[in-house]
Amino acid sequence: MALGPMGAGLIALAWILTAITTVIVGLRIWVRFKVRRQVLLTMDDFCVLITYGLGIVNSIFVTISANWGLGEHMMTLQDEPLRVIYSIKWAFLAEGPAIFAGGFARISYAFLLLSITPPTRARRVFLWAIMAFQFAADLAAIIVTYAQCRPLEAYWDPRVKGDCWPPAYQQYIGFTQGSIVSAVDVVLALYPTSLFWNLNMEKKQKVYLSGIMGFGIIASAASIAKTINLRSFTETQDFTFALSQTAYWWTTEISLVLFAVSIPILSPIIRPTKTASTGRSGPSGGVFMNSFHSRKLKKTNGSSNTDEGDFELLEESNEFMYNNNSSDVSSKPPKTYGYSISRQKQAKQNNSTPGIKRELTVSVTRDIEYDGRER
Repeated sequence: MALGPMGAGLIALAWILTAITTVIVGLRIWVRFKVRRQVLLTMDDFCVLITYGLGIVNSIFVTISANWGLGEHMMTLQDEPLRVIYSIKWAFLAEGPAIFAGGFARISYAFLLLSITPPTRARRVFLWAIMAFQFAADLAAIIVTYAQCRPLEAYWDPRVKGDCWPPAYQQYIGFTQGSIVSAVDVVLALYPTSLFWNLNMEKKQKVYLSGIMGFGIIASAASIAKTINLRSFTETQDFTFALSQTAYWWTTEISLVLFAVSIPILSPIIRPTKTASTGRSGPSGGVFMNSFHSRKLKKTNGSSNTDEGDFELLEESNEFMYNNNSSDVSSKPPKTYGYSISRQKQAKQNNSTPGIKRELTVSVTRDIEYDGRER
């Protein structure tokens, strides 16, 4: 069976994007274990792996569908009814993995935002609500997709006697689900800006952080295009061609969402962190901020049950950075240990002044010679 240009293009797009996402997911795992020195994967990593697996399933299904005739015009396939049946069948079966792939990617990003969000109830409830709302929309779309015909084979095989809902039903639920996930993409992309903009850092750093955390805007463009294209389900009889256009967009959407949620994790290799000069003599006079945690706590008058007090060491991480202040360009970069410190929950301060308190994660840099001795 000869492939038409639309079918061949869809197969090429699916597997090129699969190759790119394979590299991205591999780099993400490498950064977790080798750069950030984590021992276990986090919930957002597991959601990304689910997205990656579902994306591969989608690529396999659309490849099979394109080989049967997806992307061809119905007129060219009218003498080969089996090609029409099987091209629609495999594209139809690809819809479920495609919907869930994008959904799990967005849930992954929400988990990432939860890990850096100040522990205020309103913000955390907001993110959990976003996850639940989006997952409910995805689940409803899948249920309608696979429940619209009884038996299911009646959707793609006209020889099977069955009862199917009007095509407009799938179109309406598709419009609703597509609109919701597009809005979720925009909200999740803009949400980090509200965290970074009030921090005490340079404006260009705020813009950079907001930028790498806001790539979901790009993914929302593919989602919007896919949603708009759903009108073809009821406006044309050229179903194999129209369905291929939608398949283009949902395949692109999966990879763009996965790319968007992985960029913040890949930031250490995209833009290596540099130390900032403190005026101290030596090749590595600087402080490395390897993470941030901003917390605002309103203290009640007369309350002695607060979590203020002395600081305690939480963790130690190894980082290697190049220092711009070094006069010896041939020397190796200093080895920097990042310390995360936080207020002890049980300690108390003799400070009863009410107001807003802020807790920050900071880090300490030590200079280490490469023979293993501390300077």
